[in-house]
Amino acid sequence: MKAVVFDFDGTLADSLLGVLAVYERAHKRDVPLTTKAVEGFRHKSVLQIGRELGIPLYKFVWLAVFGRKAFRAHIDKVRVYGGIEPMLRQLHAAGLQLYIL
Repeated sequence: MKAVVFDFDGTLADSLLGVLAVYERAHKRDVPLTTKAVEGFRHKSVLQIGRELGIPLYKFVWLAVFGRKAFRAHIDKVRVYGGIEPMLRQLHAAGLQLYIL
């Protein structure tokens, strides 16, 4: 094996709180951030979460265009899963090319 490809969100890190913060900005209202509410959004698509939050479809255009930039302002809410950093370092030290999508 010469290369390894990882999906970032859900595989290497949990970015759900950052995504929800972007939704708050797009919809201009608070998103419920109780543990139960956040867990209810896990394993759902961007579209499913947006629909549950009542975000109008036309705002998904904004999310598609500006969401990534808006997400950077909330990068502090992203948590890398335990053990990921040493694993990536070990794979890199073994000479593997690492790609993160």
